[in-house]
Amino acid sequence: MARSSVLATATVSVQGVWLLAAGAAARGLDVPALLARHGLSDAPSADVDARVPASAVLELWGELPGLTNLDWFGPWLAALACSAPATSLGAKLVHSAPTLGVGLARLVAFERVFHGVQATTLTLDAQVARFTHRPPIGIGPGAAPAIEFAFAWILGTARQTTGQPLAAVAVGFGHAGPRDLSEHARAFGVAPRFEAAENTLELPRAALELPQRTADALLGRLVERHARDLVLELPADASSTSRARALLFRSLTRGEAEACTLPAIAQLLGLPPRTLQRRLAGDGTSFASLLDEVRRALALQLLSEPRTSVAEVAFALGFADQTAFHRAFVRWTGSTPGEHRRRVASEANPN
Repeated sequence: MARSSVLATATVSVQGVWLLAAGAAARGLDVPALLARHGLSDAPSADVDARVPASAVLELWGELPGLTNLDWFGPWLAALACSAPATSLGAKLVHSAPTLGVGLARLVAFERVFHGVQATTLTLDAQVARFTHRPPIGIGPGAAPAIEFAFAWILGTARQTTGQPLAAVAVGFGHAGPRDLSEHARAFGVAPRFEAAENTLELPRAALELPQRTADALLGRLVERHARDLVLELPADASSTSRARALLFRSLTRGEAEACTLPAIAQLLGLPPRTLQRRLAGDGTSFASLLDEVRRALALQLLSEPRTSVAEVAFALGFADQTAFHRAFVRWTGSTPGEHRRRVASEANPN
């Protein structure tokens, strides 16, 4: 399979290199020699927001499972990362949120900060919150342990921030797996399916409503603003889905809900509406699902601000009236906006 053209220009956060270096050091490897072999010698002393070539980091991901003799290197590294203080940008985005759902929505919204491409979607049905990760074609073997790490880190962080012994409903990976799945089953609470049609992590939908013990509203606003600035500094993502999602976020956060229609977004992308529909379908989504995803993420964020009324949230998100927003929020979360706000407030301040 041809090497992905995405890797010719893609970059990832240097914090990913720091993570891999910590894992290599914990297994007794010669970290300076390892990084030098991949052209990453300057990474340990780089600025926290520095970026490095994605191709070099993916090669490192592909090499480390063999060097560490761990078939479950991704989940093992996730456990190591979750046991450390939450100092990375990704950890802060999740930890500071009032609920798990808000934190995970932030993580997906700012995914490009971490590895240069928007490959993950979060969709909801009656019982399940489903992460689907579609890496670029031909990205190489390093993607496999990296995806396993990402899913295990999401679940491990969710357990840490909520204090609940959460288990995945189901996990699927598109690559082949090891013979012994016991470590993977321990990490996820369920044995993953390997050589599946897609990379998916399914969590109980109700888990997204759980309050987080680590919530910090001020820190959340600061890290979200910082992540938004970092995204704006990145080259434009060629994916129509990512660009449409970004435009929806931008329009709604600017109070331009009237611009959140298929024709309007297609025009901004320079595409006929039907072409945009086809491209979204090729990515496994639709315009309605994308708008729903963005509205839900922003609704959870806005409702965490006590001074913002439910009516103001409904208006900001472009709903015809408060009743329409009420119905949508119940569909998303199983509770009304008022119930959600009261529960989060009471659990954050039990006294």
